[in-house]
Amino acid sequence: MTRGRSRSDRVRQLRRIAERRQAAAVTQLASAQAPGRGERWTALINPAATSLTALAAVAALLFTGISSLQARDELSNRRQELDIAREGQVTERFTAAVTQLGDPSPDVRLGGIYALERIMRDSPKDQRSIVGVLSAYIRAHCGGAGSGPLGARDVVAVTAAATAVAERRPGPDDEELVNWSGCLLADVSVEGAYLPYSDLSKTKLSRIDLYGGDLSFSDLSHASLDDVSLGGVNFTESVLTGVDLTEDQPSVEGALSILQDTNFARCDLTRTNFSQLGFAHIDFRLADLTDANLSRTKVLPVQNEPFAIGRTSFEGATLANTNLDGADLREAHGLTVDQLVTAHITPATRLPAQLADNPNITRWATTQPWKPSKP
Repeated sequence: MTRGRSRSDRVRQLRRIAERRQAAAVTQLASAQAPGRGERWTALINPAATSLTALAAVAALLFTGISSLQARDELSNRRQELDIAREGQVTERFTAAVTQLGDPSPDVRLGGIYALERIMRDSPKDQRSIVGVLSAYIRAHCGGAGSGPLGARDVVAVTAAATAVAERRPGPDDEELVNWSGCLLADVSVEGAYLPYSDLSKTKLSRIDLYGGDLSFSDLSHASLDDVSLGGVNFTESVLTGVDLTEDQPSVEGALSILQDTNFARCDLTRTNFSQLGFAHIDFRLADLTDANLSRTKVLPVQNEPFAIGRTSFEGATLANTNLDGADLREAHGLTVDQLVTAHITPATRLPAQLADNPNITRWATTQPWKPSKP
């Protein structure tokens, strides 16, 4: 019995040992699978840290954006302040220059004109006002009709003012009309003068060089031109009614004076005198030459020059009672029977070959002296 009990005790003891070992293994496995306290805190802190980092980045971006907007606003405000200061300076300069124009000293007035010319370059938006001021000054002191008593002593200042206006940049003052009507202007030399839409009616221009200038859409009716260079000038759609161009051009080949590269397209040339001029590359297309005097003029052959505008053309021009007595039009372009039968043609008129023997033209030739049909 003792032996049997010992064996049973031995078995129970071994079983308890096995059970303890099994429990220890389970506890060890559970410990290995379950996170510790530090790991649990890490698992909780890491997402929070990531979120805080993202929020910090967003805050930095917002701060940068706000700073950029503030800097932009400050820069804009600074520019506005500078613009206001600049406008104030221009206004002060403008006021001072205009005041100088009324000074009794010619030198001070001349300084005022140069000051206004400088302001036109520095402040294009003020160009229109300055052109109006200078034009008014020219009308008041040019020595022509309606000018003040200082006209005769203010020639230098008037010339400087006219030069400043003619040399201005195109564009900023397209609505401002240059008005020199009735003025006497001399010794103004401006190559490429910019004077479109100008009122130059009844002006007296002497020793003026307008080579290559723009006088389109201008009124030069009854203007007096003495030694005025009109080569290359654009007169498109201008009015030159009653203007005498006979003695304005430099003499070449004896008594023949040359008018070259001038654009009279769609101009009103009623009663304009071109007598004894040589035409080289003149554009008379659609011009009104009613009662104009082209007696003893000569259309010169086309020259192969790179700067010439082309042949002399009368295409579409009105030649009603145009004096063509002795005119040499053999090199002219665009003449038609319908045009010529309305003109004053004499046996001395020389026409292009295709028109020279046309009976519808030759029968209208007359030996009667020409006279304008309009008063």
